[in-house]
Amino acid sequence: MSFCFFFFFFFFFLPRYLPANLIAAFIKRLARLSLTAPPAACVIIIPEIYNLLKRHPTCMQLIHR
Repeated sequence: MSFCFFFFFFFFFLPRYLPANLIAAFIKRLARLSLTAPPAACVIIIPEIYNLLKRHPTCMQLIHR
């Protein structure tokens, strides 16, 4: 079940499927969620944020602002 979820998660977050502003909004929401999430969830959320930022270099403006 989780393999299928992550497969589609990574597949649909490729740069050719979604615009950068939508990805940036999703990253921002995940980052805010990680501030109030338990530590076990942060272990999963923070690497996903990093991978999304690595895959979408136009979203790096979120960090530099």
